[in-house]
Amino acid sequence: MLVEEFEIEQYRQGFELRQKQLNQELRRLRSQLGKARHAEAVNGIQAMAAPAAVQPLRKLIGDEMNRDIKLLLLDVLIKIDSYDSVSALIDIAMFDQDEQVREIALKTLQAREDPTLQREVMVYLDPNKNDPATLSRAGVALSWLGDSAAV
Repeated sequence: MLVEEFEIEQYRQGFELRQKQLNQELRRLRSQLGKARHAEAVNGIQAMAAPAAVQPLRKLIGDEMNRDIKLLLLDVLIKIDSYDSVSALIDIAMFDQDEQVREIALKTLQAREDPTLQREVMVYLDPNKNDPATLSRAGVALSWLGDSAAV
């Protein structure tokens, strides 16, 4: 194994470990929301704007039923500037059950003014792989992202 490969593997392992730690911490803080340590939990969640937090945040947003908590988690995800966070926002815009959460994800993507996002969303226009709700959401997303020709 080359030195570079070893360093990449070390970085990957460290990143995965950090993801697991953030996942545990995020779930611990989530359990404190609405209780005596609510403000402390909110501050802890808001401080998690790191690339390793993207997947744990995405998972918790998908599992969360409380809109206010979903919006808190989404706000943290939006602050993370990475490919993974953009991919998570597209996922949320396509699949989240809460229309307000989907709309905020779309507005955030729209504000990026990134024409490559249209290609990312177009994969959801395949009627053989997606249900009618997803097709509809993809059409809406593309119109928000400025591609009315695809709609």
